[in-house]
Amino acid sequence: DVSRTKLLQAVEEYDTTLRDAPEWKNWESKDTYKYAIVHVDKRSPVKQIIRMATGATDFSEGGRS
Repeated sequence: DVSRTKLLQAVEEYDTTLRDAPEWKNWESKDTYKYAIVHVDKRSPVKQIIRMATGATDFSEGGRS
């Protein structure tokens, strides 16, 4: 379980540190990203936000970490 607060903090951190980083440019057009978190009309990659909120690194076995 991760709190809403932690997730929102991760979204904010993504916005300020990664959104404009070269490795995240055009992430939505890549086939590996099927889902997004939408907050304040901005889309963020779900797994990256979860990584940032929880420190999880393994998303095998159907998304369990």
